[in-house]
Amino acid sequence: MVVNNVPAERGHGGVRGRAGPIARHKTLLSKLENYITACAVAESVAVIVAAAVAKFLYIDLFLEQSQGIALYLLPAPLLALTLYLLLKQSDLYEPRAMLGPVVGYGRLWGALAISTLIVLGMLYILKAAEVYSRGWFLTWFALSAAGLIVVRV
Repeated sequence: MVVNNVPAERGHGGVRGRAGPIARHKTLLSKLENYITACAVAESVAVIVAAAVAKFLYIDLFLEQSQGIALYLLPAPLLALTLYLLLKQSDLYEPRAMLGPVVGYGRLWGALAISTLIVLGMLYILKAAEVYSRGWFLTWFALSAAGLIVVRV
């Protein structure tokens, strides 16, 4: 069959421009991968912003001390990276977990708790843990947990 002097492919009934089921599936997978990547980036940003907000709330307002923010932003990318790796390992970046009707709060907070302990352990090994306040760490953890829920919901 020839349509406009161009042979039509078999199985499409001579209709050009219409995507087949495989092309639609690839497009859907591409969009889903982009969504998962955007969610991972948003969770990392939420953890880093939570570190800055925790510094402002606990150190500046509660303790009324003025310290530079750079010191409190240094461990934030490390927590974001370890959290990403743990969430990826526990399959929380899989399509069924991202699009499912239930958000796995326990697994999400468990990965955050383990990531926080890993970061704290690294800071302890590097003899830098004494610089950070326990109150700031707890505030950062709580704000990070809230940020993860906001991103996931």
